[in-house]
Amino acid sequence: MKGVLTEEEKKKVEELLENQYGISNALKNYVAIVSGENRIRITHKDVLEFSWKLKGVVNIGLYIAKLAENEVSLSIEGTQLFSGLIRKNIINLTIDEAEKWMRGETLRIENVSNSRYVVAKFDDIFLGTGRVGKDGLIYPQIPKNRLTAQNLRSAENL
Repeated sequence: MKGVLTEEEKKKVEELLENQYGISNALKNYVAIVSGENRIRITHKDVLEFSWKLKGVVNIGLYIAKLAENEVSLSIEGTQLFSGLIRKNIINLTIDEAEKWMRGETLRIENVSNSRYVVAKFDDIFLGTGRVGKDGLIYPQIPKNRLTAQNLRSAENL
């Protein structure tokens, strides 16, 4: 899949979102586009049509997820956009765990789902997805340019 998804392709992505995260009808109001590295972006039809009139547009829409062999890994923005719809495979983090998560450190969480991906949140703040390893550790899927430095102030002091 590359480019603007057909309704059938969009339905397949929605089925993956439903199975993994319990998200229903997530894409119904959007045009879904798959770009490089199987990244799913969403936008509105009128924005997409306008972009076709412009020269040099490389990417359009909000990056919400990445497709990988019948699985979907939500981006940080994807988890935040769909926060009210996510019903499955959620882990609740303490402030210390959330800080480790945003530094990209692996976490060991008890009673984690048997799904390959989980959504992490602290209070009502969604922090993206993590991959559950065979070793039982959760590996945050945080891009390097989004990781926090260890010497930053604690979130409790903000």
